[in-house]
Amino acid sequence: MQRSRFPTSPRRSPVARIAPTGAAANCIHGYTDHAYFGLPVQSFETLSPLGPDGVSALRRRLEGVSYLIVDEKSMISLVKLAWVDQRLREAYPESNDYPFAGFSITVAGDFYQLPPVSGMALFEARPHTTMAIADKNTYDALSVTIRFVTLVRQSDTDASSIAFRRVLENMRQGNPDLTDFRTLEPRLLSMLERRERLLLRNRPSISLLRGTASNEMNYSRLRDANVPVLLLRARHRHPRYASISSTNFNYLTAELLLSIGARVMLTTNIWTEAGLVTGSRGYVVDIVRHADVTDLRTTLPAYILIYFPKYTGPALPYDIPGVPKPSKVVPIFPCRRYRTQNTTRTSTDNQWREQFPLMVSYGMTIHKSRGMTLDLAIVDLKARGTPRPLGLLYVALSRVWRLEHLTIFADITLDDTRPNVNRALEVRRLDEANRAPQVLLPPLGPP
Repeated sequence: MQRSRFPTSPRRSPVARIAPTGAAANCIHGYTDHAYFGLPVQSFETLSPLGPDGVSALRRRLEGVSYLIVDEKSMISLVKLAWVDQRLREAYPESNDYPFAGFSITVAGDFYQLPPVSGMALFEARPHTTMAIADKNTYDALSVTIRFVTLVRQSDTDASSIAFRRVLENMRQGNPDLTDFRTLEPRLLSMLERRERLLLRNRPSISLLRGTASNEMNYSRLRDANVPVLLLRARHRHPRYASISSTNFNYLTAELLLSIGARVMLTTNIWTEAGLVTGSRGYVVDIVRHADVTDLRTTLPAYILIYFPKYTGPALPYDIPGVPKPSKVVPIFPCRRYRTQNTTRTSTDNQWREQFPLMVSYGMTIHKSRGMTLDLAIVDLKARGTPRPLGLLYVALSRVWRLEHLTIFADITLDDTRPNVNRALEVRRLDEANRAPQVLLPPLGPP
């Protein structure tokens, strides 16, 4: 936490809530960091100056704001936090001598979840470059620590919930024991009663898998639905760009398989306040072609109608069997994402891909589930000979409210529940120890 030197305004909220993903921002009724501060979306991009118009827009956004809350700190890299600091100093050059330009900033979250996909985590103790050391100094400028010790998502007080919380805490510390394994064992798919397995088949659930297993799950569910499947090929500036990974185009895929009724997830932020964010889940209602197009196998559709149960904005009138009116159907249009690559010292290659910002979501990787709360999850904990980073199993198991909402996909042993701890736990605990003198203790008596 960094204290503020700005006065609050009675006209608007003095607090701005920021998160690194659309799903996390929507949960706290806030904004994504790249939208609020004009940060690069892709990890390979560099921070460019805002310019006069960008500075004016950011100052208008921050008018009357004294406190910034940045959530999901485990997903934020040292570089990104330094970018936030740089943007605030850029907007308020008169406060350039203060960390974060004098704003009070609270960085919230749990470092025992997964670290950033790219870049060094905030708790990293040994940055290796001059730039990384400067970024670390930005994190070290946070001068007050507040620790919350009560789990909110799994807060029930029955015996099953108490046992589940014990499992999660030990998973968080990377040290599950035999008692935790016995708690999880009845949730193995092979141990469930036939009635519960049938119920699982008919209820919407998300399978949290590793690597290519999520793709295999999605393909098999599309196939088993026995509904025609349409292959949508993205448009590119040049056909050779079709082989470039989707991560270089903000997760727009070169090929997308869809069918009517397929469960999908949004992969971009369209309208954060209304719930159309990265991670929003829904169902394909219709695929609408352009009037002059007869073959959707060669041309992208005009738009795809998706039913998003948690969408709160205006929607198209549409009758969906089993869905109460008014329905929450919205059109999703293709979007274009750009990537500039230096081909030589003097020339660049401007690449783009146009595709629907959707992915089939019967299964997803555990990394993509960060920040989500799921009603029902099927989790694959099998090690299969590859080390799992600290935080992977904890994130997977803690997506649900109760132990009964969890199903473990494959039979496991006690060793399957143990992550590869190595240095990861050490640096997290070192950060905790360094921050211990900063901890703000609760008052000893009544106010």
